[in-house]
Amino acid sequence: MIKYPMQKEFNGCVSRIDKNNKKFTAELISNDDEACILEGEFSESVLSEDDKKLLRVGALFVWKMGKEEKNGTQRKISQITFKRSCWSEQDIKMAEEIGKKRAAAIRALCEKKE
Repeated sequence: MIKYPMQKEFNGCVSRIDKNNKKFTAELISNDDEACILEGEFSESVLSEDDKKLLRVGALFVWKMGKEEKNGTQRKISQITFKRSCWSEQDIKMAEEIGKKRAAAIRALCEKKE
């Protein structure tokens, strides 16, 4: 049986990526204290292969850390999981096309007023 006697959770947003040193920096907001905003630096090596594919500036993730107890033995845990989008590529392309058409219509309206 696994028990989680102590756990802390943060919501993170990637702010910088250092590809040379394989690190990234993120703003972190504590789930239990929204006034607590921190900045953290992480090695890409802590990410799963699937999560490495999602690493980009602006990407959102959850960072869980704490202690885990299994069969009387405690160990520290730290896990980062990036949020997955439920939008398909087709949905994104369609949204981009709609956005381009609306932007063009707004530009045309602004040009008429001048």
